[in-house]
Amino acid sequence: MSRGRTNALLVRIDDAISAQHVLHNAGVAARQVDPETLRVEIAPNRGSFVVEVLARQGLYPRELRPDEVDLESVFLQLTTDPQEVAA
Repeated sequence: MSRGRTNALLVRIDDAISAQHVLHNAGVAARQVDPETLRVEIAPNRGSFVVEVLARQGLYPRELRPDEVDLESVFLQLTTDPQEVAA
């Protein structure tokens, strides 16, 4: 994670299930986070690759953006005692 970003993209697409299978077949891990959104485990600067793989199968993303960590998660990560998490 760097500057509030993870090494992933959020992809909004009408057929998320098919898109997930297409990406998996291309060697890219993706999981559905809601009915129209996938979290794709790939560097954000590789978004054009994701679009290309999907478009070859007739799947066109409506939105593609870096997955960002919200401020609350960063605060909790910084303030949580590591010993409490292990218990």
